[in-house]
Amino acid sequence: MTPGILRATAEMSNKPREFRWTVETIHRDLKRHIRHGIPGNQLAGERALAKYYDATCHTIRKALAKLTEDGLIERTAGRMTFLRPRAAEQLAAKCALNKIVMVYHDADMRGNPFVHHVANGADRRARAKRLDFQIQPISPADADAQFEAIRAAEQDPYSTGWVLSNLNLREEHMRQWLMEAVPFVMVDQIPAVLRTNAVAFDSEQAVHRATEHLAQLGHKAIGCVGAIMENSISRARRRGFHTALAKHDLPFRPEWIVDDSPPEPAMPRHGCSRQAAKALLERRERPTGLVCFNVRAGGEVLEAAAELGIAVPAQLSVIAAGSYYSPDLPPAQLTRIDQGRPEQLGELAVDLLTRADPTANLITLLLEGHLVESNSTAPPLEADAAR
Repeated sequence: MTPGILRATAEMSNKPREFRWTVETIHRDLKRHIRHGIPGNQLAGERALAKYYDATCHTIRKALAKLTEDGLIERTAGRMTFLRPRAAEQLAAKCALNKIVMVYHDADMRGNPFVHHVANGADRRARAKRLDFQIQPISPADADAQFEAIRAAEQDPYSTGWVLSNLNLREEHMRQWLMEAVPFVMVDQIPAVLRTNAVAFDSEQAVHRATEHLAQLGHKAIGCVGAIMENSISRARRRGFHTALAKHDLPFRPEWIVDDSPPEPAMPRHGCSRQAAKALLERRERPTGLVCFNVRAGGEVLEAAAELGIAVPAQLSVIAAGSYYSPDLPPAQLTRIDQGRPEQLGELAVDLLTRADPTANLITLLLEGHLVESNSTAPPLEADAAR
């Protein structure tokens, strides 16, 4: 007899290599399947379950004992296991989502207005759906330490929806949550291989469109200013920049790609783009157009150009691939790819979590941006266009 468990093949193939089923994780997984309904209301025998979970019969017996304590199953003298009447309905009611928790690295909340806006959007949507909303800052920057900090905060993972923003989690951590059917959404982070619930701005499309705008104006010498990090968003931005240059047969100049990351992750980002842009614009040979990875960087590039006496857009065109969400930047002058409000990401994250079964049908939402032309871009001067 095989276990009456749904989606087994797909889920077991997502299991991380180092994952080991424990009494607790088997208990959680069986409860999830009971919620979805088990054919014939009868679980497989201990040996079949042990083979399925790659666990010992002793571990299976302890997990089944916990289900008995929960009042979900009853076992016969012949060790056959049946669901108790209305077990699925009772479990579904008990595990109904009642709380949204947003987890982020606490350095981001201190220095990154983006996270504030995502939290505000998630809070507003959660309360509109009559759900509690909490924010959970975590201090460690290390991926494993972040994962353990989140696990330590779990009380009832099935009745809590997790919004995870700007964390360094690895795909093996996400796989473990998927295996355990913990409802979570990644915000502004798209795993490279693993499919999860996720919502993000389409950073690749935004940077591609921004670069293409400069190319269509006639710029042949295009550089970019932005954080060069090994995460999905940064890689997508770089990919968009490269593909747009290749599409228009424009040269890629590594020396015109400047990283505006702060020296330490916890340090404020303000001023970093201005310093990076000044170092680039002071070079003897410099680009005539700059693509900035966000509006903050775009505003600081305008400041750097003004300090150096470089006229925008006559001598330098500047475009930002991102939305405006910081009150201390001048968006009126800046041409940009408007991706919408960061609050939308928080709202959509809550919407994904409050579907009928957010762990069964995984959805990734990418929000595309549109061009908003202003006074910071123009065709290059004739001499520059001939370069």
